[in-house]
Amino acid sequence: MIWSWDSVHGWLGEPISMDGAPTGFNTPHNFTGLTGTHTFTVPNIDAWGNPFRQWFTGETSSTITVTADGTYTAQYYAPSSLESCDAAGMKKDSFVIGETVYVMGTGYAPSKTYSIYVVADLNWTDKQAIPTRIPGTATQVTSDPSGNMTVAVWNPPTSPGEYDIVLDGNENGQYDAGIDALDDNHIEVTAGFRIVPELMSSLMLPLFMILTLLAIVTARKKRLRAWRDSLTTFVRQNLHKLK
Repeated sequence: MIWSWDSVHGWLGEPISMDGAPTGFNTPHNFTGLTGTHTFTVPNIDAWGNPFRQWFTGETSSTITVTADGTYTAQYYAPSSLESCDAAGMKKDSFVIGETVYVMGTGYAPSKTYSIYVVADLNWTDKQAIPTRIPGTATQVTSDPSGNMTVAVWNPPTSPGEYDIVLDGNENGQYDAGIDALDDNHIEVTAGFRIVPELMSSLMLPLFMILTLLAIVTARKKRLRAWRDSLTTFVRQNLHKLK
């Protein structure tokens, strides 16, 4: 039995080729009376425009080799996004202690609940186990009827540090590149977001003002020096006329 499934739209009716030739059948279809080894191929892009990711067996080619009876499901995943944000859904990568961390996402199945992990920042590799969540962070999030979300994932008290967020799209407890959504590489090279002490945040504006003032003073000094040099040159060039 050959099936096909889309992460947003569910079960599909996609054309099937067998041994390199069209069969005239769409998924789901049960091929009977077959013996030996055969290949089955589904499109690289489904009817909704979403790319093929893998068969349920883990095979990542849209052509699968079958040697025994069974059910084989082609999986298509819509491109999905995941970003830390504020309560209004505005992208935000730096928070102070006491602020709630929200996450926004698009491209998910409508009204579906997913497992989510807020973890210490790390370098992600395909198929690695997702680390243990930071204590006190959300374990699940649910998309709205349009497949979008803006939800709180970490309410106060929060802890200073650098963090990543991963949404486990296929619920297998590991990070699968191209399937799971990941928020990283925004802060300090690899982190998705950071939380800083309030004192550090309160110092940022005065520091910015001081640097701005220094830039203005430096620019004025340069203009004054240029004016003085121009005046000196003028006087020297015209001094003989006064004699």
